[in-house]
Amino acid sequence: MKKNLLYLLFLILLGVMIGFVINYYQFKKQTTVVITALREQLTTKRSIEKITEITLNNIGFGLENILVKDSTSTQIPLKTFFGKGQQYLLVSRFLETNCESCVNYSIQMLKNKLPILKAENVLFLGGYRNNMLFNQLKPTYQIDSLNVANVTALPLPAEELGYPYYFVIDSTLTVLNVFVPDKGSPSIDERYLEAVQAKFFN
Repeated sequence: MKKNLLYLLFLILLGVMIGFVINYYQFKKQTTVVITALREQLTTKRSIEKITEITLNNIGFGLENILVKDSTSTQIPLKTFFGKGQQYLLVSRFLETNCESCVNYSIQMLKNKLPILKAENVLFLGGYRNNMLFNQLKPTYQIDSLNVANVTALPLPAEELGYPYYFVIDSTLTVLNVFVPDKGSPSIDERYLEAVQAKFFN
């Protein structure tokens, strides 16, 4: 009788422990889902605030006096990349001090949208002190057959952000907007590029 009672108590305790373990993992799973959702919301919110702040801090700057280097290290006016009658140019700006994965992401994101943006409307503008090194990197990013140039620095606050960024300039070389792509929220980057296409290159 005593043995049966102990066995029954053992089964009850075992059942309670199993139930506790199951509830614990269910709670952990639910908590992980909630935390992930909150993180995504916060990331989106932060991106929207960043977009607004960066744009306001950079619009209106003039780049009419900027000279850039081509593949032969010849300095040419930025205006050279505007075709006859072209009103706008989308620039993908990346510096040698930016993280490699960030640079690669920003370039590939833009390249994926070239079918709607059109290659002639886009300039990939590096910021490298050594133009020979920059030329060697072009095939790595598969941009060597596109509009590419190099200039160490631009007179824009966005240069201090530490991340690659996009900006649109008009034919007077005035900056119209600035946007920092974020590999953590690619859907926002896609919407930005689609909006640029609809507004400036439609």
